[in-house]
Amino acid sequence: MTMELVIETIDKETIKPSSPTPLSLKIFNLSLMDQVAPTMYIPLIFWYPNDTDAVDDHFAKAKERSKRLKESLSQTLSRFYHFAGRISGVDYIQARVNCLLQDILKEPDAELLRKLLPIPMESTEAAERILLVKVNFFECGGMAIGVSISHKIADLSTAYIFIKSWTAMAQGSSEVVSELETLLSLFPPMDLPAFQVEFKRQKFATTRLVFDPSKISMLKAQAASTDMPQPTRVEAVAALIWKCAMAASTINRGGFTKPSVLFQVVNLRKRMKPPLPQNFIGNLIYGFIAQTTPDCETELEGLVQKLRNGIREFSEKSVRKLQGQGSVVLSAILERLKNLQNLIK
Repeated sequence: MTMELVIETIDKETIKPSSPTPLSLKIFNLSLMDQVAPTMYIPLIFWYPNDTDAVDDHFAKAKERSKRLKESLSQTLSRFYHFAGRISGVDYIQARVNCLLQDILKEPDAELLRKLLPIPMESTEAAERILLVKVNFFECGGMAIGVSISHKIADLSTAYIFIKSWTAMAQGSSEVVSELETLLSLFPPMDLPAFQVEFKRQKFATTRLVFDPSKISMLKAQAASTDMPQPTRVEAVAALIWKCAMAASTINRGGFTKPSVLFQVVNLRKRMKPPLPQNFIGNLIYGFIAQTTPDCETELEGLVQKLRNGIREFSEKSVRKLQGQGSVVLSAILERLKNLQNLIK
């Protein structure tokens, strides 16, 4: 997309919970898993096209939508009290965009999308400002809601629960999430050695890959083998991307093949024993590593097998360590963080 995107901020305010936070909940303690989470934001953008052709109605409709969003956000914060942060409120920004919504969606550009978010993903303000919202109104009457949630208190599953609850509130639905549970009893906070997972600023190429459902079915068939006759969609697509990345790396190195590593994050809730319900909020994610050596099989079938073996070994060994006693858990987490830092150097 080659256009000059102009986003004009037209209003900014702080949305507070609709009811006061109980005194006993004024202080929110991080779990051990939250303590070791990176200081960054989870970026989300939700797209809403205009459902009417009446041009004169755009302003009035935007005003009505924003009013409903603010009221429902306030009601939702009364349940997710810790999302209000230390200032007991959420930054709510309204902006006007000088193009049509479909102009962005037909050819998304990573740098343009970042402008629709309330704050950069890598901002260290995530340690203090927990949740920010930016509502972008387009010339066509469409709307994009950018949401930035601090990774220090939430993983993607927690973000999903929050957005689902906010959506229910906005629609006047009774399908609000059940009572929320924290991870403090499972992963109590500890005195940690001085460390931080740092994501160094580097130049990366970003691309969007769109897979047609029929192509994914064909890919799954190509990735199947006697040992794994039914690979999942995630396994098949991840194996293809991994295979292509290794091939490109080999070409860039003049035909020299180096060991390769694929790091994949998984939701621990359903892998704990017994499994935990989704209403456990916070950072309950962990990563497993699949790797190859220069003489390894790098066809789709072999890579899918490595991914399956990696998640199986993770479920059998790492999850058990994470459900152990304090020092065992801490040792396992620090070891994994050290491995992650080595990967991103």
